[in-house]
Amino acid sequence: MSSAPDPGAGFQAATGIYLGALVSGLVSLGMAVGDASSGAFFSVITTVFTGGLILGALGAWARPGLAGRLGEQRWRLVLTSAPAVAIAGLAWALFAMGAGANEWYLVPLGGTVFVALVSGWVLAAMARETHLESIIDEPAVRWEWQRVGVDVATVGIGVAFLAVGIGFWTTTGGTSIMFFFVAIVFILQGVSPLFVAGDSPWASTALFYNPEAFDRGHHVIQATDVGLILKPTMKPAYKKRLPWHRVTDVTLTERELHLECRWRPDIRCDRDVIKDADEVAATLRRYLKGSGRETVKQSQSAGN
Repeated sequence: MSSAPDPGAGFQAATGIYLGALVSGLVSLGMAVGDASSGAFFSVITTVFTGGLILGALGAWARPGLAGRLGEQRWRLVLTSAPAVAIAGLAWALFAMGAGANEWYLVPLGGTVFVALVSGWVLAAMARETHLESIIDEPAVRWEWQRVGVDVATVGIGVAFLAVGIGFWTTTGGTSIMFFFVAIVFILQGVSPLFVAGDSPWASTALFYNPEAFDRGHHVIQATDVGLILKPTMKPAYKKRLPWHRVTDVTLTERELHLECRWRPDIRCDRDVIKDADEVAATLRRYLKGSGRETVKQSQSAGN
Protein backbone atom coordinates (compact mmCIF):
# COMPACT_ATOMS: atom_id res chain seq x y z
CA MET A 1 0.00 0.00 0.00
CA SER A 2 1.16 3.52 -0.69
CA SER A 3 1.49 6.12 2.01
CA ALA A 4 -1.08 8.89 2.29
CA PRO A 5 -0.26 11.53 -0.35
CA ASP A 6 -0.26 15.24 0.27
CA PRO A 7 -3.40 16.73 -1.36
CA GLY A 8 -1.44 19.91 -2.02
CA ALA A 9 -2.43 23.53 -2.44
CA GLY A 10 -5.68 22.67 -4.20
CA PHE A 11 -7.17 21.15 -1.08
CA GLN A 12 -5.97 24.06 1.02
CA ALA A 13 -7.55 26.56 -1.36
CA ALA A 14 -10.82 24.62 -1.44
CA THR A 15 -10.88 24.50 2.36
CA GLY A 16 -10.34 28.25 2.55
CA ILE A 17 -13.09 29.00 0.04
CA TYR A 18 -15.43 26.61 1.85
CA LEU A 19 -14.85 28.17 5.27
CA GLY A 20 -14.98 31.69 3.86
CA ALA A 21 -18.33 30.99 2.18
CA LEU A 22 -19.85 29.47 5.31
CA VAL A 23 -18.77 32.33 7.58
CA SER A 24 -19.91 34.86 4.98
CA GLY A 25 -23.29 33.15 4.81
CA LEU A 26 -23.77 33.36 8.57
CA VAL A 27 -22.70 37.00 8.71
CA SER A 28 -24.92 37.79 5.71
CA LEU A 29 -27.86 36.29 7.55
CA GLY A 30 -27.17 38.38 10.64
CA MET A 31 -26.82 41.59 8.65
CA ALA A 32 -30.00 40.82 6.70
CA VAL A 33 -31.93 40.56 9.95
CA GLY A 34 -30.27 43.74 11.22
CA ASP A 35 -31.09 45.63 7.99
CA ALA A 36 -27.53 46.77 7.32
CA SER A 37 -26.94 49.16 4.46
CA SER A 38 -25.73 47.75 1.17
CA GLY A 39 -22.37 49.53 1.47
CA ALA A 40 -21.69 48.17 4.94
CA PHE A 41 -23.00 44.76 3.92
CA PHE A 42 -20.63 44.20 1.01
CA SER A 43 -17.68 45.76 2.85
CA VAL A 44 -18.10 43.43 5.82
CA ILE A 45 -18.81 40.34 3.72
CA THR A 46 -15.70 40.87 1.60
CA THR A 47 -13.55 41.16 4.72
CA VAL A 48 -15.18 38.16 6.38
CA PHE A 49 -14.78 35.98 3.28
CA THR A 50 -11.11 36.91 2.95
CA GLY A 51 -10.49 36.14 6.60
CA GLY A 52 -12.25 32.78 6.33
CA LEU A 53 -10.31 31.97 3.18
CA ILE A 54 -6.97 32.62 4.88
CA LEU A 55 -7.86 30.77 8.09
CA GLY A 56 -9.24 27.77 6.21
CA ALA A 57 -6.20 27.49 3.95
CA LEU A 58 -3.82 27.80 6.89
CA GLY A 59 -5.80 25.22 8.86
CA ALA A 60 -5.62 22.70 6.00
CA TRP A 61 -1.89 23.40 5.63
CA ALA A 62 -1.31 22.85 9.36
CA ARG A 63 -3.35 19.62 9.34
CA PRO A 64 -2.07 17.64 6.34
CA GLY A 65 -3.94 14.52 7.49
CA LEU A 66 -7.32 16.26 7.28
CA ALA A 67 -7.95 15.17 3.69
CA GLY A 68 -7.26 11.51 4.44
CA ARG A 69 -9.50 11.47 7.51
CA LEU A 70 -12.33 13.16 5.64
CA GLY A 71 -11.91 10.75 2.74
CA GLU A 72 -12.39 7.77 5.04
CA GLN A 73 -15.86 8.97 6.03
CA ARG A 74 -18.72 7.27 4.25
CA TRP A 75 -20.95 10.33 4.55
CA ARG A 76 -18.27 12.89 3.72
CA LEU A 77 -20.45 14.73 1.19
CA VAL A 78 -23.23 15.02 3.76
CA LEU A 79 -20.73 16.39 6.28
CA THR A 80 -19.49 19.08 3.91
CA SER A 81 -22.94 19.99 2.57
CA ALA A 82 -24.90 20.04 5.85
CA PRO A 83 -23.66 23.49 7.07
CA ALA A 84 -24.60 25.20 3.80
CA VAL A 85 -27.99 23.49 3.74
CA ALA A 86 -28.56 24.56 7.35
CA ILE A 87 -27.77 28.20 6.48
CA ALA A 88 -30.16 28.05 3.52
CA GLY A 89 -32.90 26.54 5.69
CA LEU A 90 -32.40 29.14 8.41
CA ALA A 91 -32.53 31.96 5.86
CA TRP A 92 -35.76 30.61 4.40
CA ALA A 93 -37.32 30.33 7.87
CA LEU A 94 -36.32 33.86 8.89
CA PHE A 95 -37.60 35.46 5.70
CA ALA A 96 -40.79 33.39 5.85
CA MET A 97 -41.43 34.79 9.34
CA GLY A 98 -40.70 38.33 8.16
CA ALA A 99 -37.45 38.67 10.11
CA GLY A 100 -35.47 39.55 6.96
CA ALA A 101 -35.46 43.26 6.32
CA ASN A 102 -35.28 43.15 2.53
CA GLU A 103 -35.46 40.35 -0.05
CA TRP A 104 -32.40 41.63 -1.93
CA TYR A 105 -30.30 40.05 0.83
CA LEU A 106 -31.35 36.68 -0.57
CA VAL A 107 -29.15 37.19 -3.62
CA PRO A 108 -25.77 37.35 -1.79
CA LEU A 109 -27.05 34.75 0.68
CA GLY A 110 -27.83 32.38 -2.19
CA GLY A 111 -24.40 33.09 -3.68
CA THR A 112 -22.57 32.17 -0.48
CA VAL A 113 -24.62 29.00 -0.07
CA PHE A 114 -23.91 27.99 -3.67
CA VAL A 115 -20.17 28.59 -3.27
CA ALA A 116 -20.18 26.60 -0.02
CA LEU A 117 -21.99 23.68 -1.66
CA VAL A 118 -19.66 23.58 -4.67
CA SER A 119 -16.48 23.92 -2.60
CA GLY A 120 -17.84 21.32 -0.17
CA TRP A 121 -18.31 18.89 -3.04
CA VAL A 122 -14.77 19.59 -4.24
CA LEU A 123 -13.44 19.03 -0.71
CA ALA A 124 -15.23 15.68 -0.43
CA ALA A 125 -13.99 14.58 -3.86
CA MET A 126 -10.38 15.63 -3.17
CA ALA A 127 -10.47 13.93 0.23
CA ARG A 128 -11.82 10.72 -1.30
CA GLU A 129 -9.10 10.71 -3.94
CA THR A 130 -6.43 11.27 -1.29
CA HIS A 131 -7.78 8.36 0.71
CA LEU A 132 -7.88 6.12 -2.37
CA GLU A 133 -4.28 6.96 -3.19
CA SER A 134 -3.31 5.72 0.28
CA ILE A 135 -5.05 2.32 0.01
CA ILE A 136 -4.71 1.21 -3.61
CA ASP A 137 -1.79 -0.74 -4.95
CA GLU A 138 -0.62 -1.41 -8.51
CA PRO A 139 -3.63 -2.56 -10.57
CA ALA A 140 -3.83 -6.13 -11.83
CA VAL A 141 -5.28 -4.81 -15.07
CA ARG A 142 -6.40 -1.46 -16.45
CA TRP A 143 -8.34 -0.41 -19.50
CA GLU A 144 -9.92 2.60 -21.14
CA TRP A 145 -13.63 3.10 -20.58
CA GLN A 146 -15.47 4.88 -23.33
CA ARG A 147 -19.13 4.84 -22.38
CA VAL A 148 -21.71 2.86 -24.32
CA GLY A 149 -25.34 3.79 -23.82
CA VAL A 150 -26.96 6.59 -21.83
CA ASP A 151 -25.05 8.26 -18.98
CA VAL A 152 -27.83 7.99 -16.41
CA ALA A 153 -26.15 10.24 -13.82
CA THR A 154 -25.64 13.10 -16.28
CA VAL A 155 -29.20 12.87 -17.58
CA GLY A 156 -30.42 12.89 -13.96
CA ILE A 157 -28.54 16.12 -13.25
CA GLY A 158 -30.07 17.67 -16.35
CA VAL A 159 -33.57 16.62 -15.32
CA ALA A 160 -32.94 18.09 -11.84
CA PHE A 161 -31.97 21.47 -13.34
CA LEU A 162 -35.03 21.30 -15.57
CA ALA A 163 -37.26 20.61 -12.54
CA VAL A 164 -35.77 23.58 -10.66
CA GLY A 165 -36.35 25.85 -13.64
CA ILE A 166 -39.95 24.71 -13.97
CA GLY A 167 -40.41 25.16 -10.22
CA PHE A 168 -39.22 28.77 -10.38
CA TRP A 169 -41.48 29.43 -13.35
CA THR A 170 -44.59 27.99 -11.70
CA THR A 171 -44.03 29.64 -8.31
CA THR A 172 -42.74 33.08 -9.27
CA GLY A 173 -44.06 33.53 -12.78
CA GLY A 174 -40.55 34.46 -13.93
CA THR A 175 -38.07 32.36 -15.86
CA SER A 176 -34.35 31.86 -15.73
CA ILE A 177 -33.00 30.75 -19.07
CA MET A 178 -29.81 29.55 -17.37
CA PHE A 179 -31.58 26.64 -15.64
CA PHE A 180 -33.03 25.41 -18.92
CA PHE A 181 -29.76 25.93 -20.80
CA VAL A 182 -27.77 23.93 -18.22
CA ALA A 183 -30.48 21.23 -18.22
CA ILE A 184 -30.29 20.84 -22.00
CA VAL A 185 -26.48 20.69 -21.93
CA PHE A 186 -26.45 17.90 -19.33
CA ILE A 187 -29.23 15.91 -21.01
CA LEU A 188 -27.55 16.10 -24.42
CA GLN A 189 -24.23 15.10 -22.89
CA GLY A 190 -25.87 12.12 -21.19
CA VAL A 191 -27.62 10.75 -24.28
CA SER A 192 -24.90 11.61 -26.80
CA PRO A 193 -23.23 8.15 -26.71
CA LEU A 194 -26.38 6.83 -28.40
CA PHE A 195 -25.68 9.04 -31.39
CA VAL A 196 -21.92 8.78 -31.79
CA ALA A 197 -21.14 5.10 -31.21
CA GLY A 198 -22.19 1.61 -32.17
CA ASP A 199 -24.69 0.84 -34.92
CA SER A 200 -26.67 4.06 -34.53
CA PRO A 201 -27.45 5.75 -37.85
CA TRP A 202 -26.07 8.92 -36.25
CA ALA A 203 -22.68 7.31 -35.48
CA SER A 204 -20.83 9.31 -38.13
CA THR A 205 -22.38 12.65 -37.09
CA ALA A 206 -21.60 13.56 -33.49
CA LEU A 207 -24.63 15.72 -32.71
CA PHE A 208 -23.25 17.22 -29.54
CA TYR A 209 -19.67 16.22 -28.82
CA ASN A 210 -17.05 13.56 -29.24
CA PRO A 211 -17.24 11.49 -26.02
CA GLU A 212 -13.46 11.03 -26.01
CA ALA A 213 -13.09 14.74 -25.25
CA PHE A 214 -15.14 14.72 -22.03
CA ASP A 215 -14.25 12.87 -18.85
CA ARG A 216 -17.81 11.69 -18.20
CA GLY A 217 -17.57 9.70 -21.43
CA HIS A 218 -13.95 8.63 -21.21
CA HIS A 219 -12.28 7.11 -18.15
CA VAL A 220 -9.55 4.69 -17.18
CA ILE A 221 -10.61 1.79 -14.94
CA GLN A 222 -8.16 -0.11 -12.74
CA ALA A 223 -8.82 -3.47 -11.08
CA THR A 224 -7.17 -3.52 -7.64
CA ASP A 225 -7.51 -5.52 -4.43
CA VAL A 226 -9.89 -2.96 -2.94
CA GLY A 227 -12.15 -2.83 -6.00
CA LEU A 228 -12.45 -1.05 -9.30
CA ILE A 229 -10.91 2.43 -9.39
CA LEU A 230 -12.62 4.76 -11.87
CA LYS A 231 -10.12 7.39 -12.91
CA PRO A 232 -11.28 10.22 -15.20
CA THR A 233 -8.95 11.37 -17.95
CA MET A 234 -9.77 15.05 -17.33
CA LYS A 235 -10.18 17.29 -14.29
CA PRO A 236 -12.03 18.51 -12.27
CA ALA A 237 -13.51 15.02 -11.90
CA TYR A 238 -11.93 12.74 -9.29
CA LYS A 239 -11.33 9.05 -8.72
CA LYS A 240 -14.10 6.80 -7.48
CA ARG A 241 -13.98 3.30 -5.99
CA LEU A 242 -16.42 0.51 -6.72
CA PRO A 243 -15.95 -2.35 -4.20
CA TRP A 244 -15.96 -5.88 -5.58
CA HIS A 245 -19.13 -6.82 -3.71
CA ARG A 246 -20.96 -4.16 -5.73
CA VAL A 247 -20.05 -5.89 -9.02
CA THR A 248 -22.42 -8.80 -9.66
CA ASP A 249 -21.47 -10.02 -13.14
CA VAL A 250 -19.12 -9.43 -16.07
CA THR A 251 -20.29 -9.94 -19.66
CA LEU A 252 -18.22 -9.56 -22.83
CA THR A 253 -20.02 -9.20 -26.16
CA GLU A 254 -18.91 -8.23 -29.64
CA ARG A 255 -19.66 -4.57 -28.86
CA GLU A 256 -19.05 -4.00 -25.17
CA LEU A 257 -17.65 -5.06 -21.82
CA HIS A 258 -20.64 -4.95 -19.48
CA LEU A 259 -20.25 -4.88 -15.70
CA GLU A 260 -23.50 -5.35 -13.81
CA CYS A 261 -23.48 -3.36 -10.58
CA ARG A 262 -25.57 -3.37 -7.43
CA TRP A 263 -27.17 -0.08 -6.32
CA ARG A 264 -25.75 1.95 -9.22
CA PRO A 265 -25.96 2.11 -13.03
CA ASP A 266 -24.09 -0.65 -14.87
CA ILE A 267 -20.71 0.09 -16.42
CA ARG A 268 -20.80 -0.42 -20.18
CA CYS A 269 -17.48 -0.05 -21.99
CA ASP A 270 -16.92 0.20 -25.72
CA ARG A 271 -14.93 -2.93 -26.58
CA ASP A 272 -13.17 -1.31 -29.55
CA VAL A 273 -11.05 0.95 -27.29
CA ILE A 274 -9.95 -1.89 -24.95
CA LYS A 275 -6.60 -3.34 -26.03
CA ASP A 276 -7.18 -6.90 -24.72
CA ALA A 277 -10.85 -7.19 -23.81
CA ASP A 278 -10.71 -10.97 -23.34
CA GLU A 279 -7.90 -10.74 -20.78
CA VAL A 280 -9.60 -7.87 -18.97
CA ALA A 281 -12.86 -9.81 -18.71
CA ALA A 282 -11.05 -12.96 -17.54
CA THR A 283 -9.18 -11.04 -14.84
CA LEU A 284 -12.37 -9.42 -13.60
CA ARG A 285 -14.13 -12.80 -13.40
CA ARG A 286 -11.23 -14.18 -11.36
CA TYR A 287 -11.56 -11.29 -8.94
CA LEU A 288 -15.28 -11.90 -8.59
CA LYS A 289 -14.84 -15.63 -7.99
CA GLY A 290 -11.71 -15.43 -5.85
CA SER A 291 -10.43 -13.38 -2.95
CA GLY A 292 -8.25 -10.85 -4.70
CA ARG A 293 -4.85 -10.48 -6.31
CA GLU A 294 -3.42 -13.80 -5.13
CA THR A 295 -6.21 -15.72 -6.87
CA VAL A 296 -5.60 -13.72 -10.03
CA LYS A 297 -1.86 -14.45 -9.92
CA GLN A 298 -2.44 -18.16 -9.31
CA SER A 299 -4.86 -18.37 -12.21
CA GLN A 300 -2.46 -16.56 -14.51
CA SER A 301 0.40 -18.84 -13.44
CA ALA A 302 -1.70 -21.93 -14.07
CA GLY A 303 -2.53 -20.62 -17.53
CA ASN A 304 1.17 -20.20 -18.30
